Amino acid sequence: MFRGFLLLWIAVDLLRAEPIADQLSRLFIIGFEGKTVPAKLCDYLSHHPLGGVILFSKNISSPKQLQSLTADLRKCAKYPLLIGVDEEGGLVQRLSRKNGFDSFPKPSEVAKVSISEAGAIYRKMAKMLHQNGINLNFAPSVDLAINPKNKIIVGYGRSFGSDPQKVIAYGSIFVKAMQEEGVIPVLKHFPGHGSSHGDSHKGFVDVTQSWKQEELEPFLKIKAPMIMSAHIYNARLDCKEIATLSKPTLNLLRKGGFRGVIVSDDMQMGAIRKHYKFQDALAKSLMSGVDMLLVGNQLSHPISIDALVAMLQASYKKGDLTLARIKEANGKIAKLKATIKE
Repeated sequence: MFRGFLLLWIAVDLLRAEPIADQLSRLFIIGFEGKTVPAKLCDYLSHHPLGGVILFSKNISSPKQLQSLTADLRKCAKYPLLIGVDEEGGLVQRLSRKNGFDSFPKPSEVAKVSISEAGAIYRKMAKMLHQNGINLNFAPSVDLAINPKNKIIVGYGRSFGSDPQKVIAYGSIFVKAMQEEGVIPVLKHFPGHGSSHGDSHKGFVDVTQSWKQEELEPFLKIKAPMIMSAHIYNARLDCKEIATLSKPTLNLLRKGGFRGVIVSDDMQMGAIRKHYKFQDALAKSLMSGVDMLLVGNQLSHPISIDALVAMLQASYKKGDLTLARIKEANGKIAKLKATIKE
């Protein structure tokens, strides 16, 4: 406990004198190509405090390879690094059975077993992630299965159900299992994607007519250190912007008592890319309350971390991004990283 507070104090104290470029770098979680650490990325990590990386199936071929990759990422990194995947179970498993990893049932199936059985399933998953060098899991999805025609959440069985209390119970078990094994869990997709008719990977999604207030409950009642925003439009919460770029929407989390890190869904998804200037969307999301920006580099033309930082620096110089917001986000990230267990 004392060591965690000491590391956090040191990290926050260092932020006061840190170059603005490094503070901006810490705001990003990025994807990269290949099953080994690219030389340019390793060099960057050896000099700058990147927020984290996200690994996809394209980066993973076997337990031995993944363990080598995550170990090399840590060797390259001068500063604490988040190493994340999407490991929900079912159709969303980056560590797949075909590559020699354990397989896990989809959330809709887990919701049919007892809480104790669910706990055993997710503890096994968490141990697998930790053993392979993963310290961040972009899961669980705590969206309510409200719309039976919803493909991206309900159709894939990614929801624990339509009852908020059931989703809270099973989502909490997932979160607890991850944290017990030193893996940071991420609730998604705030403020609720289970009532949508479209897929925000592809373009604009409006849930104004289908969304229900109860979709907020899992995000406000499950105690998690990190929550992912969805690129969905809901005029009942904000008639101007999608959730990731909406201060009124993200403020619902803060007003509800959430003090952790808000991470965006992939900023290269169609809902952003097709409707906003990318640089403007990055700055606006941060000013609206997002603390970390996910750029997976697989849904659009890859962008280097240097280019991403340069975009935010330009926004900062223009006055579209304030130093106070940058420091606030860095403080939250420092607090989160102080919990990382090797």
